[in-house]
Amino acid sequence: MLILFDVDATLITTGRAGLLAIGEAGRELFGPGFDIDGAQAAGRLDPLILRDILAFHDKPHDSDAVAELREGYRRHLIRLLAEERAARPCPGVPELLGALGALEDVTLGLLTGNYEDTGRIKLEAAGIDVDRFRVFAWGDESPHDPPAREHLPQVAMTRYQEAHGAPIAGGQVTIIGDTP
Repeated sequence: MLILFDVDATLITTGRAGLLAIGEAGRELFGPGFDIDGAQAAGRLDPLILRDILAFHDKPHDSDAVAELREGYRRHLIRLLAEERAARPCPGVPELLGALGALEDVTLGLLTGNYEDTGRIKLEAAGIDVDRFRVFAWGDESPHDPPAREHLPQVAMTRYQEAHGAPIAGGQVTIIGDTP
């Protein structure tokens, strides 16, 4: 069995540090008028969130612009999580991960809209050991353009096959998250 967890509002909470970091990165790049008010983030992929925020502000939103905003996002996220100590596991998560990790027939994985680097930063700041997960499907790993979250389960199932040397049936995969 493969159990895939979302990150934000499922495994951890960060007090909106991700969106706040994106806002700070945008203000650093484009000035004080750059805000994140109205940004739709719940259940969405980070590449789409950054692209949409740039487009909302009439800024270039090509891959170079997204990469520049992403770098600032990562830098500000590290600082905000260190200063605010806002990241923490959701209630019961450490115990649940420990119990599931002890089961021989269960593989734990992540299926998240986060970029890998910022997803890892958030989890580690909340005290979640990323190494306990064997399968990953990060928000920028959709093989399609535009990317979509529904592309990520197949990415995770391929990674499972690579890790275990055998495919897994869809009926043996459970996805746990906070948005449909």
